Amino acid sequence: MHIPLDAFLGSPIFNVRFNPNGNQGKGEEDTLAYVQPGDAFDAFITPKGCESGPLHLAQDLAHEFMHISLGHNSPYYINHDLPEEPDHAMARQAETACGFAIQGKAQEITVTPAP
Repeated sequence: MHIPLDAFLGSPIFNVRFNPNGNQGKGEEDTLAYVQPGDAFDAFITPKGCESGPLHLAQDLAHEFMHISLGHNSPYYINHDLPEEPDHAMARQAETACGFAIQGKAQEITVTPAP
């Protein structure tokens, strides 16, 4: 299932839910937010996500909304890992499109004052 991101964001059927138990997936203990394969309508926030602060939480939600937009919560991924490239990279690109610093490997940036 693929949903254009603008349609997803404008739809009242999608939810952001709190999971007090966090993400129980293998290697996902430190996850701040996630989508669940087989659940087409929800993004979940973990206790660590709530502790991360509003700006970081907004970044995580942009990332998870893109996963939903790209169909990464489809039942197919219950039994298959999400490829890092290009699928997961596209969710990271959504973060930068929304004005956030990309998560992942450390990056150097140069800021030049405007004249």
